[in-house]
Amino acid sequence: MGKIDPTQHLSEYTLIGVGEHVFRAMSFERGTSAKGNDFIKVKFKCIDGPYKGGDLTEAFFTKDTAIGRLCGCLIKMGYTTPFDPDVDDDVADALVGRTVKIKVSHREYQKDGETRKAPQADGWDAFAPVDKGKFPDETFAPPDPSEDAGGDDSRTDDLPF
Repeated sequence: MGKIDPTQHLSEYTLIGVGEHVFRAMSFERGTSAKGNDFIKVKFKCIDGPYKGGDLTEAFFTKDTAIGRLCGCLIKMGYTTPFDPDVDDDVADALVGRTVKIKVSHREYQKDGETRKAPQADGWDAFAPVDKGKFPDETFAPPDPSEDAGGDDSRTDDLPF
């Protein structure tokens, strides 16, 4: 492998602070919890303030009794068109590129024997509309495909369900 300059391999991860921040939905993927419940895991990117560029990943269950949380988020994003949560194109149209204000809290989890923190949406009412007058138009444009829309985000692979 050769010599490595440790100053060039520092972690760029900064824990997004508790409070309200503006995010854009960058991508989503589907998953199934250990209990067999299907969910949509959405990767949000902070687009304003001191945590600009930071990531938050949030899971939304898609069963009938829990779909209201996803629908509430979509309404706060300004999306009110009927969609099928089981159809990827519908989910992409509803989510990707849209912005929302998220009230962030922290959750603790165990990984490699140590306790870590990750940002999360703070409950069912964590989502709020964004005042578009406060941001330039490009803030609300669809994400640039060259931006990191996927990547290796090992901090979210161990969701607690």
